[in-house]
Amino acid sequence: MWMRRWFATTTSMWTHGCAGSTSRRCARPHWRRDSNSVKVTRKIVEQAYAEGDCVIVGRGAQCILQHKPDVYHVFVYAPLRERIVRLRTRLEPGANVEQRIRTVDAERAKYMQEYFGKSWCNHHLYDLMISSHGDETRTAHAIHYAMSGQAGTGVRDQGSGVRG
Repeated sequence: MWMRRWFATTTSMWTHGCAGSTSRRCARPHWRRDSNSVKVTRKIVEQAYAEGDCVIVGRGAQCILQHKPDVYHVFVYAPLRERIVRLRTRLEPGANVEQRIRTVDAERAKYMQEYFGKSWCNHHLYDLMISSHGDETRTAHAIHYAMSGQAGTGVRDQGSGVRG
């Protein structure tokens, strides 16, 4: 149970850029990334997988769990304009939103390359790649539909390992 709380909290902080903040407008968090933290993250992802019924967002889960047959990897993306609009409401006033997006994307790419030797956007790492187009409910339904086996192949989320 503590792992699920940890993942939920860190995912929320990463997604909203609000490490340690209770405000929706906040500065970008500083993340410590080194080989030890990656090893700990790998163990936590593997333990969450072993417990089952979990959704893991990011953290290299698409690489850590890539050979598990019962994991569904989804990469959810959005056009830059939509990302700018969404992030503008979450960052401090005056922040260079487009630069922040490009910086975070570059950090994600570097993390994947440095610790897993993989390209972050490599479509071979995912079962489905899907654009959110600003409609999270529609996207969630599309992912569920694809996972249910009623759709063809091809659904992908930003590094998420989903195990049902």
